[in-house]
Amino acid sequence: MSQPISQTQKISAVVLSISLCASTVFAYQKQQTPQEQTRRVSAIKPSNPRLDAAQIAALDAEANKKAKALAAAQQTAFNAEIDAIARQYAPKTNQDEALKNVQQPIKTIPFNLSAQSEVHVIGVHTAYVEEGEHWAANCGHTEGESLICFEEMRRKEALGGTVEVIVNYPKKPIVLVLTALERVHWKIKVSAGTQIEQVIISGNRTQEYSGLPHSTPVAIYTLGSSVCSTPCWRGDGYFHTLSISEEGSSGFQRKIQEITGKPIYSFQGAHRGKTFNIFSGIPKISYETPNPS
Repeated sequence: MSQPISQTQKISAVVLSISLCASTVFAYQKQQTPQEQTRRVSAIKPSNPRLDAAQIAALDAEANKKAKALAAAQQTAFNAEIDAIARQYAPKTNQDEALKNVQQPIKTIPFNLSAQSEVHVIGVHTAYVEEGEHWAANCGHTEGESLICFEEMRRKEALGGTVEVIVNYPKKPIVLVLTALERVHWKIKVSAGTQIEQVIISGNRTQEYSGLPHSTPVAIYTLGSSVCSTPCWRGDGYFHTLSISEEGSSGFQRKIQEITGKPIYSFQGAHRGKTFNIFSGIPKISYETPNPS
């Protein structure tokens, strides 16, 4: 005959059953992969309803509208920044344009000239060389003798000679321009009462000068190295001509105009120069070929 189950045994049996169920559930969940668990979680969540074509088109139109509005705002800000920069530099731009439109000579040397001064120019190929002036008549008759004599003359010219410039011009202040292709020593003699505001010396080879008061400003434009004593300023490049009446001399005249701001008043030129005079009453433009004795 079976014995009756006590209250304690009943409680123990219930607890055991609950424990077995919990163990079973835990063991089952432990066997599941993370993906399976995720799918289970998603399965119990309500799914988002899908958008139809009209809703998608509306969202795209709204996005495009916002993008265009943003681009327009950025372009407006950029244009405003450019306008501000333009307004900042407008005064300087207007000033530069105004200076371009003013037809004034280019000042390339730092010397001030008076409004009354005149520009007098002397241009030679080389200084007169005594031994070489009549080389064709004194160098023999054969081609070899003539060639040797000619080369000797060229050597003497390259070594340089002296060209004397006598300035007696109390009438007005002058700008004296001396230019030579070969090497020349310019010996300048200035009379009392004559005012030389500036001397410009130019040439392909080395140029030298003497006889000027120490206070007379000098500008040197030579391809070869030339002594430039105080007060002296060395310019850029060189220029030369023997005549301002020949074709091609316009560049020389334009250069003098740019440097001095004045036209040439008188010009004297010679292939081989020896002595030149600048005096009151000198012809405004002259070209001569001295024939030294």
